[in-house]
Amino acid sequence: MNAGATTARVHDAVRRMILTRGLRPGARLDPAVLADGLATSATPVREALNQLCGAGLVDARPGGGFHVPMIDAPALAELYRWNEDVIGIILRSAGRRLAAVARERDDKDDVLGATAALAEWLARASGNEEHLRAMRDINARVHAVRLIGGNLISETDQELARLTAAANRGDVAALRTGWRNYHQRRQRLVVVIVVRYCGTNCGSAAHPSALDANGVGSVGNGLVPRGPVGMAPPDFRSMITDLQ
Repeated sequence: MNAGATTARVHDAVRRMILTRGLRPGARLDPAVLADGLATSATPVREALNQLCGAGLVDARPGGGFHVPMIDAPALAELYRWNEDVIGIILRSAGRRLAAVARERDDKDDVLGATAALAEWLARASGNEEHLRAMRDINARVHAVRLIGGNLISETDQELARLTAAANRGDVAALRTGWRNYHQRRQRLVVVIVVRYCGTNCGSAAHPSALDANGVGSVGNGLVPRGPVGMAPPDFRSMITDLQ
């Protein structure tokens, strides 16, 4: 196996591990441990981790190695806004092509997976591979917080049904409105999402008044997760074995 193929294999394995194992923000990704579990050297692991840094799935800290990115409310709100902006750009290009581009049967059995698949289909319909690459990266970055948000937001199945119906009939105006509402609903909940995502190890400088009577917080409340203090390091070897 050549070096490029090895790096690609490691990249896919580590990416799946981050997306499916719910690693806490700040968890260290040790190249030596990952290399041991993947039966390779540390060099392709570092190359793969650097590539994942470019996609926003891994942070590289000067002198501190690789880590699962930290997340705070302002950053999550910005990510939701960026998601909405990218979809807006995609819709400008996809526009007239939507009705002509056949959608493959959606075999996703969950709302979150189907929503991500719909966004990627729109990107594919635009005919621009960069749009598809950007949407896949965004879907990967918000995957974990989508799991949390899905438990906080009601009628997500109806929300998806409206977006899907608009896509099927090629209604760009309805898609713009639907995606705008989708992201605004989640932006109003970024504080709660971040707190639940970080769990009991999420430190916060926010005052309790940062959450209103409905548990909704504002972005500018100073929420700063401190990371996984006191947590045992993840057992990467068992994770990698399970994924192979």
